[in-house]
Amino acid sequence: MALALPAPVITVRNSGTAGWRRLPQRTVSELVSGRSSGARQTCVRIVRLDPPEASRGRVRHRHRRLEEAIYVERGEAEMLIGDARVRVREGDAVVIPPGTWHCTLPLVEEVQLVCFFPDPAPEDDYEEEPLP
Repeated sequence: MALALPAPVITVRNSGTAGWRRLPQRTVSELVSGRSSGARQTCVRIVRLDPPEASRGRVRHRHRRLEEAIYVERGEAEMLIGDARVRVREGDAVVIPPGTWHCTLPLVEEVQLVCFFPDPAPEDDYEEEPLP
């Protein structure tokens, strides 16, 4: 028996069709968001970090009111979360509480993250500053 889903249901079949945006020290694809798919309460982004040698001068950021979950799809990195330093690798997941400063520093050439937000436009709740 098929599961009955409320309309409208938005299906993204191929992340390659979602489009990629170049941002400082990373490339981002919005797989699901208010802008890319009309989502009203969710954002899912694939983030490819630049290699370690291109990541000098990284900044940390926070989402004042949003929790963020990050899944490490590929690679290995060091995450600065508040005052903690956490080493993560492929298959790890981290939840970052609202208002917590954080940054991901790649340790290998290819790092790809999947970031989840409970908001279709997390950039509206975003601020950054240089690493201390």
